[in-house]
Amino acid sequence: MDKAINTGEMQGWTQEQYKEALHNIIVEERAKLRSGDRALNKHKRYWAEEQK
Repeated sequence: MDKAINTGEMQGWTQEQYKEALHNIIVEERAKLRSGDRALNKHKRYWAEEQK
């Protein structure tokens, strides 16, 4: 999310562009959670990445 904010500030994004970037971040994270590639809590798959 910080990356989207920094990019938006540098490029002078509109509110709609920020909204679209946030939507894309949410879509990507939900896909990782569904596939088991993102560790949400202590009950995770052994290959899951820890959230940074």
